[in-house]
Amino acid sequence: MIRVLFVSFFAIVSCLSQNPQVCQQLQSVYETMCPNKTLESNNVLNQGPPGKRGPIGQKGEMGAKGAAGTALEVGNFTAILSQRIQEETASCRNDIKVMDSKLQTVLGRINDLERKIQNLTEDPNSPGQVSGGHRVPNPRIRLSDGTEASGRVEIYHNGVWGTICDDDWGPQDGAVVCRMLGYSTVQSVSTVGGGETHIWLDNVQCLGTETDISACGHAGWGVHNCAHSEDAGVNCV
Repeated sequence: MIRVLFVSFFAIVSCLSQNPQVCQQLQSVYETMCPNKTLESNNVLNQGPPGKRGPIGQKGEMGAKGAAGTALEVGNFTAILSQRIQEETASCRNDIKVMDSKLQTVLGRINDLERKIQNLTEDPNSPGQVSGGHRVPNPRIRLSDGTEASGRVEIYHNGVWGTICDDDWGPQDGAVVCRMLGYSTVQSVSTVGGGETHIWLDNVQCLGTETDISACGHAGWGVHNCAHSEDAGVNCV
């Protein structure tokens, strides 16, 4: 059996190498061993070389175009943008209202403070009076470079402390200053000098009955022809 297989294998190789004699012998042996079968040498063993490649087929038809995506309509975009602008505007207006409310509160407090300062000389119990034996000085007047009861006169105006020039400075003027400081009267007036900021008043002329030095006659706030060597002073009792 092994011999037959070997012979058959050799014969098949010979047939594949185009040897007609070997192929005929193989056909005879195969028919003897397998009488009911025939070797299809023409279809298997004697199969010719492959033919040439056929022509390329025609290109298939293009597939159907897919459905287009949903586009954002111009009207919808405009509506969204308009809504966003309205929201931002409302937010800004609310912030402005809050800021305005805070500003009004601050201005109201400033106005109250200004009214209190203006009423200092109108209220009989305001600072600058002697109440219950205690001296209550007016916060708009002070003495510098001296003692508690004597020194250079300085007055607060427009947010800045300044001095008073000694031109026409006399006891009536000093008496008004001393009462603003909470003292009974003036003992003496003098020229002290030594100021460094504004010279607020010059040519002050009081009757002695005024409750505030600014109510006396003067050249005007900040109007003067003086130097700080001429700064006025008082000695109160």
